[in-house]
Formats: sequence, C-alpha cells, structure tokens
Amino acid sequence: MITAPPAMPRARLWQWLYIALVMVLAANFLWRFGFLLPDARDWIDDDARQFLTWSARIASPAALKGDLLADYWQSVTPLPFQWLLRGFALVGIGPVMAVKLLPLILLPFTALMAWKLAMALTRHPMVAFLAAGLVLLTVMRADNLMTGTPRVFSAPLVLLFLYGLVRGRALLMLAGVAVLGAVYPAPAVSAFGMLGLSKLRAPPRLFDWSWRTLALLGACVVALAAVALPFAGQAGAFGPAISLADAMTMPSMIMPDGRSTIVDATGQIGWLCSQRIGFAPLILPCAGPADPRTWLLYALVLGPAVAMGVLWWRGPRVRSATRWNPTPLYALALGSALVCYVIAAMVAFELHVPSRYSQRLLEVTVPLALGHVVGMACLLATGKRSRRIATAAMAVLTIALFVGFAAIKVVKPARPTDPAAVAFVRHLPANVVIAGLSDDLESWPALTGRAVIATPEHAIPYQKGYFTQVEARLGDTVTALASAQPAVLAAFVKRRGVTHIVVERRFLESGVMAPDYGAVVPDAVKAAEAARAREPSLVQRHARACAVYAGPALVIADPVCLVAKAP
Repeated sequence: MITAPPAMPRARLWQWLYIALVMVLAANFLWRFGFLLPDARDWIDDDARQFLTWSARIASPAALKGDLLADYWQSVTPLPFQWLLRGFALVGIGPVMAVKLLPLILLPFTALMAWKLAMALTRHPMVAFLAAGLVLLTVMRADNLMTGTPRVFSAPLVLLFLYGLVRGRALLMLAGVAVLGAVYPAPAVSAFGMLGLSKLRAPPRLFDWSWRTLALLGACVVALAAVALPFAGQAGAFGPAISLADAMTMPSMIMPDGRSTIVDATGQIGWLCSQRIGFAPLILPCAGPADPRTWLLYALVLGPAVAMGVLWWRGPRVRSATRWNPTPLYALALGSALVCYVIAAMVAFELHVPSRYSQRLLEVTVPLALGHVVGMACLLATGKRSRRIATAAMAVLTIALFVGFAAIKVVKPARPTDPAAVAFVRHLPANVVIAGLSDDLESWPALTGRAVIATPEHAIPYQKGYFTQVEARLGDTVTALASAQPAVLAAFVKRRGVTHIVVERRFLESGVMAPDYGAVVPDAVKAAEAARAREPSLVQRHARACAVYAGPALVIADPVCLVAKAP
C-alpha cells in the first residue's frame, strides 16, 4: 500500500476537503433552484417536465384521460420512479417538489460511493479526493447528477456496481445491475458487459467457468430480463421505433440546432461528438473530426484507461508498475462501452439512443481514470526533487475543483415567465385542452395538471407512433395561429378539441414565435412567417379582445370568441 510522505497533508484533511466539496455542490444546487426564494414554487428541472406530464394522475387517477402526452410519458417513466413519486405524495410532497428533493437525497450516497470506489482503486486519500471529485464534476456537467429524471439514478448505481466489481462482492454487483435495469436500462447492459469481460482469462482457460461466476451472470440476466422487458413493452405501444434512415429525414434530428439533433456542427452524424449519438461523454465540447478538441477528448478517454491497463498487465513482471496501483477496470469499461455502443448503433434506434450505453458508464470511469493517473503522479513525485511542483499542482487542482463546483450550472430550471398564468390555469376545469405558441406551455402539464396538445419539449422522436402525432399537432398549431383565415382556426379548434389558446405578447405585437417550434417543425414555421408577413393573423388581431387572462407575458384567449370575431 502506498502512503504519503510526512510533508503531505494527512488522510483526514482530504476527507474533510471532499466533504466540503460536496457541500459546495449542494449549496450550488439549492441556490440555482431557488430553494430560498418564495416565488420559486413553479421552478422545475427542464427535463423533469417531460417525466411529470402524467403526474396529475397521482392525486387523481382519472386525470388527463386519453391525453397523448400524458399516456406516452407515463409509459416511458420506469415503474420504480412512478412508485417513488407516489411515495412522496403519501407524505404530502407533490411531484414537482419531489423531483427537486430527489437529487439532494441521492447526493450523499453518490458522493460516498465515488469516494469508496476511488479509495479502493487508488489506496490513498489524496488521489481519491481528486478522482472522486472529477467523477462528481463530470456527471454533474453532463446533467446526470442533479436532475429530476430517472437518470439521476445512473451515477450512484454505476458506482455501486463498480465498487462491487472491484471488491468482488456479488450482491453489490447484482443490486447495481438489477436496480439500474429497472430505472435506466442502457447502462445496466454495459455494466453487465463489464462483468462478463472481467471473467476472461488467459489461454488456455479463456473464461472463468466456476459455478459462482455462472450463478452471478445468470442472476444478472434474469434480473435484467425481469425488470427491463416489461418497461420496453410499455413504450412499444407507441412504436415502432425509428430507424437511422428515418432519423435522417426528420428536421429535428438532422439540423445542428434541432430539438433532438444527432449531427455535429459539420452536419454529419455525430458518432464522435454528440450528446445523443456520440460514443464519448462530452467532457470537452467538440465539433467533429476536424476539431482538435475531438482528438483531445478521445486522448482523455483512451489514454489513462489504456495506460492503467498496460501497467496492470505488466505489474507481476515489472515491480515499478505496481507503485501506480494499476487496475484493468477502466479498460474493461471502455471495452464494454464500445461493444454495447456498436451494437446499439447498428440497430439505431431499436435499442434507444446508442450514447446511453457508452456515455453513462464512461462519465464515471474516464474522470476516475484521469484522477487516478494525475493523482498518483503527484503522489509519487512527492518523494523526489519535484515535491514542491507536485504539491503546487495538487493545490491548484484542489482550488480548481472548488471553483468548478461553485461556478458550474448544476441544474437548468425552467422558470415561468408569467407565474400568474400558471395559477389561473390550475383553477380551470380539469377537462380543458390548451394549444398555443409559448415556451411556458412546456411546463404546464407538470405544473397545472391540464392537457396541452403538444409542445417542442415533448416532441421526442424515437417512437414513430408518438412523434408523428406530436409533430402533426405542432404543425397544425403553428399554421392555425398564424393564419388570417377564420376557417383554418375553426377547423383546428374543432379537430383538436381546443378550449383555450395561449400566445406570448411578443407574438401579438411583432409576430415573433418562440424559437423552439422552429427546431421541430421548421417548414410550418417558415410558412407561418410568410403568411404573417402578408397580414396579421386572426389571433394577433383579436386575442386581447377575447382574453380570459391577460398577463405581463401571456394572453389566454377563448377560441370560440376568436372565430366569432372574424369579419
């Protein structure tokens, strides 16, 4: 075991620094989410808006009956996550507050598992501080640590599995795979792949065929099948899944600024650099093969993992290699992520988004490996003439971590531009159907429990049966609300059963439409802009006169009145 020279700070100091780091992260989250502000009741995590679309059914099972958005998003919300929200409701905590509290509840466990895993691998508190801190910073930057969605479980459960793998504890590995499979299946498959690769042996044996290994692998397979297959069946009701060829015909996926883009800044499929389809976690922003940052990113992804794997392989023969506490863990993660990613990419999007199989795992192991290598280099240098340089380097890295944890946007809250409108809609009858052109509508199903026919935020394209309906609804909304023809608006209202129309004041005054609509239905937006250039729409002319609510940012109008106002 490697111990620090007397000149280096003692172990307890690094533990306290790590605790302080986690507290800075929690304070950052509380501040950015407005927990201390009286008017922050309706602030909501931007991605949680989708997974809470159906949440009015927790208090009233008959709510939003037949609503497309609610039906779909309930089907893709894992049952354990639904049970958790219902459990919060039993103690008087609503779903919006529940998804704010959930990241804070999981943070201590996530931080603890990151520390325990880093200590198990590096065997020194100073190195563990750097490695665990980088893990938290990376998953936080990827919006997976402090999110109000099921992926908030990804990092803690991956860490639990990895710790079990390092320590050889079968129950922890099984628990990590099974629970992860129930709430966020893709990284559970990659974790299982790591487990299988870890059982490979040198020739002639090739594999560990012991009954313990076979029992563990079999239990993981059974657990994954038991928890993941029913979930896949629920979402399949809105299928079929799109293919890559389908995706290349969808504006929202092939425009660089599209709602669900899979292309990089060059317009090519982002196999190297894309949050949704790329292999590597975007530790660094990159724009494609020609961008030098791409190759730096992949150097960070591959370099430490390969270096540690080589040192581990040489360890029994080269004594100096053991000083680095080498491990094959990072190489195993890289191998499993690559295999699972390639399979998912070959059948994209039958197994959902390929990046989920690689990025969720590598977001943990890549910074862990980087912290391991850099931290051990500083530790080993403290016994040499370069001790002062190593000490200064650790001081700079420590300060950088604290600054990063304090400055990073740990959460992306969606804030209503017109809170009074939210309160007004909450008091409308439960069977109202709302259409409109406003970013605020993206939060209203979660905040008010009222049906909205479609929003860009809910236009997720992976299931054709769902997306084609949402896309058509968005196109109809844009066309009808930009039209000067009463027959067009009347037909839209009748066909969609609309009871209220919501528009932003800037739309009434200048015809400017919320930009998110152009990221999903660009052709409809272009046609609407051309129509408005010729003459103001019916809604622009009469929304104020037909308003049932007129606030500082939004106007809610009666569609029957709008149609009747036509000359």
